[in-house]
Amino acid sequence: MLVDYLGKFENLSYSFSFICDRLSIYDGELPHSNKTITYVSDYVTCYDPPAVEAIGSKYAKDVSIFDYEFGV
Repeated sequence: MLVDYLGKFENLSYSFSFICDRLSIYDGELPHSNKTITYVSDYVTCYDPPAVEAIGSKYAKDVSIFDYEFGV
């Protein structure tokens, strides 16, 4: 089976609605469980340089395929 659409987490509501529409099913409201109380606006500050390097190396293919930018 080939994939014809790949939703992204950062656009989850849109992706969910789009998929439901394509499947002709009711999309309703997507619940938000386990909501984070504190929000970090710049996720990069949560990682030290060795962690950035390790994550960048491990997930380089994913970052490239899904057109993400880590640490920018």
